[in-house]
Amino acid sequence: MVEATPRTMKIILLTLAILFLSTQSLSAEKNVYAKTQAEAAFKLWTETCLYHRGNYQTLTLWARANNLHRTDPSLSQEILQGEKGEVWQPSKRSSNLLLILNADDQCAVWATRADATDINNRFERSMANMKDQPKLAGDKTVKGQDGEYRQIAYYVRTKSSPHGWAFIATTSDSDNAAIHVRLTVSPAGK
Repeated sequence: MVEATPRTMKIILLTLAILFLSTQSLSAEKNVYAKTQAEAAFKLWTETCLYHRGNYQTLTLWARANNLHRTDPSLSQEILQGEKGEVWQPSKRSSNLLLILNADDQCAVWATRADATDINNRFERSMANMKDQPKLAGDKTVKGQDGEYRQIAYYVRTKSSPHGWAFIATTSDSDNAAIHVRLTVSPAGK
């Protein structure tokens, strides 16, 4: 058995300390990015989908006026799955945040690497503070092909609308999730 000298022990301890601090730093950076991404996704959703209640024409004009860019046509087709609509992104280089507009007035924001808990908290606060007072329609865990997702749904019907509205947050903390956050506003019920 080889005996470690005090100098060797110091080197080993220093190396372990550096490794520990570097992993802590990477973890902190990941958390900051996830919170920033959650904030950006929620802001985009409230300014578009929630505020305009999915009005396709108004939202298309909003996307143009706010310098969003249409995604690559193949990505749009994959997301829309044959439905008529448009997919926009804030940056030409990144598809980490998407605004999805369907011609049937459904509107969604998708985000990767966003903090799911942060989004859920923001979503529930916004529902509690809406003047229309939406009712909780469901809060459940659903299985997806890439892990479990929490899905929170609210419903509201106003006298001024010919139908009700569903507000849905679908989120995952899993590193395997392709999309960590899906915030949706959709016409629902007559």
